[in-house]
Amino acid sequence: AGVTFLAFGNGAADIFSIFVLITQGDDDMVRAEIAMGAILGGGLFVTTVVVGLICINYPLDVKLGPFVRDVIFYMASISWLVYMLSDNRISRVESLGYIVLYIIYVAVVIATLKYDQYKLRKAARATQPSETTPLVSKETAADPIRGGVDFDNSMTTSTFTGSIGGSSYS
Repeated sequence: AGVTFLAFGNGAADIFSIFVLITQGDDDMVRAEIAMGAILGGGLFVTTVVVGLICINYPLDVKLGPFVRDVIFYMASISWLVYMLSDNRISRVESLGYIVLYIIYVAVVIATLKYDQYKLRKAARATQPSETTPLVSKETAADPIRGGVDFDNSMTTSTFTGSIGGSSYS
């Protein structure tokens, strides 16, 4: 949800305000600079000030894998932006590259989640007893104090020795 709905909700205001900025005004270069500054400044603000303030009050345990994945995609998006701006113009094809990058990011996040769920299910199955796994270990079963059965001397080869009502049996 954080990759799709939350991200769209967080970025929707930026999308509409940048759209209004781009479609209004006279100087294309000034509008483009303001738009890029607003987008990059907003991302920088969220990744520094917002995260910093939250972590001061509520320290977070961050998993290294998802963090590295997100940093790699963030760096890829900034690198793509640098490439696009190298000729001072952003074409439609270059813009589609951003959308493709986001689709790849969402696919990687979903694949990672599915793989993590698979590993958890596999680990859970490995800890559950199977039909061939004895519920009692040999050591516990052979312990007469715990009332176990001696597997080394099975019932077919053992004999009963004891007394019942004063009579001895063997």
